[in-house]
Amino acid sequence: MSSDISPNTIVPGRLSGLGADILAARILIVDDMAIMRKMIAMSLTKAGFSNLIEADDGDIALEMIRDQRPDIVILDLNMPRMSGYEVCKTLRRDKATADIPILIQSAAETAEERVEVFAVGATDFVSKPINQPELLARVCMHLENRLLINSLESYAARVRQELDLARQMQEEVLPTAEEISAMELGGRLAISHRYEASSELGGDLWGGWEIDDHRIGLFALDVVGHGVASALNTFRIHATMTRLSDYFDRPALLLEKLNAGLAGYMSLGHFATILYGVLDARDGSFRYAGGGAPSPIVFDETGACFIDSSGYPVGAIKSATYDERVIEIGVNQSLLLYSDVMIESKDKDGAILGQDGFRDWVQAEAGQSGDALISALHTRLVERTGTSVLDDDLTLVHVRRGAK
Repeated sequence: MSSDISPNTIVPGRLSGLGADILAARILIVDDMAIMRKMIAMSLTKAGFSNLIEADDGDIALEMIRDQRPDIVILDLNMPRMSGYEVCKTLRRDKATADIPILIQSAAETAEERVEVFAVGATDFVSKPINQPELLARVCMHLENRLLINSLESYAARVRQELDLARQMQEEVLPTAEEISAMELGGRLAISHRYEASSELGGDLWGGWEIDDHRIGLFALDVVGHGVASALNTFRIHATMTRLSDYFDRPALLLEKLNAGLAGYMSLGHFATILYGVLDARDGSFRYAGGGAPSPIVFDETGACFIDSSGYPVGAIKSATYDERVIEIGVNQSLLLYSDVMIESKDKDGAILGQDGFRDWVQAEAGQSGDALISALHTRLVERTGTSVLDDDLTLVHVRRGAK
């Protein structure tokens, strides 16, 4: 066997010497023949590896793996007590060891024998007698692959953690129970709601505030796209709106000021559809301005109709202006704000529900209380899509005007 390999030697298939993280890898050598273990260990040592452990049988190897998880296993197939086949099967059955690279060393030459080796979970194969350059090349390749996978898994875990934190922050800017209670104006209004974050980080948000003892402000918005950029824009819009309290009772002017305030922050192609309105519990007037949000529905048990929410999305056109519209919500009538996932949901054949289909859903459930109605609409959505994991945020806000 050649002995001219050193830590600076370029291993076949590589363009540079081995990195410190590769050389620090723990390698388990499993073979019942001491001479084979020694030969493999010498080859690895001369290449710069030093974290080597050995086992002379499969059952001992499994104990060592549980105690000192290796980064790669170099495994002989034919051993007296527990064969390499059984070691492979055992490692692959255990979630904790299922991803450890296993490099089988065997004199097997037939295609059938090689198929059997891979069938039990081997990662790769190196022939006996050991060819030193081939052994090193394969060990390095699988260690580097494992290192890359670990790095990607760590990165993915960190991204998931950050997205979960962003999603939590997004939910924390939703109205609290105390704020919603204040918006109900002593029972003259009844507010029910549901928000569910999608499997991706989205940009839906609804909210409101008590303006005085008989009026509330109410909004629903949806930032275009998904991901961190959409979430950040949601926070920007919410923060900008809360600074515009002087305009809370003037919907059109509020959207105009909001749009102007976002001009320096929203990048090209980023905008949000929105509706903001002021509901007066005394006379039922709902003065509002629209920015392209899904058309709200006014309904009771006798009928349901959409209201016009057309207008420029905020953040799209710097000089946009908005029209103020007024409708009346009668006693025991309801206003429903919702996100576009409700009307854009597809059934198993890919058909979209659409506005008319959603209005029919609302009308069919109109006799229920607000909480029950929202729950029923959500159930219909899940049944239609066939999944409770949505690809867009879900927002439903139901406001019923009482007789007080």
